[in-house]
Amino acid sequence: YGEEKVSQDFSLFERFYEEKFSETKSECFYTDKSKKLVDYLKSKNIIVVLATNPVFPEDATKKRIEWAGLTASDFEFITTYENSHFSKPSIDYYKEILDKAGLLPRECLMVGNDTSDDMSAKDLGLDVFLVTDDLINDKGIDISLFERGKLTDLFDCLI
Repeated sequence: YGEEKVSQDFSLFERFYEEKFSETKSECFYTDKSKKLVDYLKSKNIIVVLATNPVFPEDATKKRIEWAGLTASDFEFITTYENSHFSKPSIDYYKEILDKAGLLPRECLMVGNDTSDDMSAKDLGLDVFLVTDDLINDKGIDISLFERGKLTDLFDCLI
């Protein structure tokens, strides 16, 4: 796979994210509770990290953040494929985030809707909260193993 071919492929991906990626916005989940929750946490000087699986480039990830009613500046750190060496559900993915944020597992809460990818953070010692809105449970994992509820439940609990 020569350097010229990689350059061509990279240009193709860049063009896709510039021209076509925004068409996927209609498939994204939106609630104003996300912005309110992030704003509340920041007002309490709590470090907020966007630990999204780093399969998108930074620009595409920033678009997804905007579709959720947030901005990149709402987060101390955002995982993208440019700055991450691992992906979910690898424990190394979470270790890398903790190292970059200077945090210990016991100081963190991982919030997500995927029983496999997001809840794997529990294996490292992070507290977890499984958001049941748009739940992803492809492996049929017993969700009673996790604190769980709708995003509004988490919002109401933390605020």
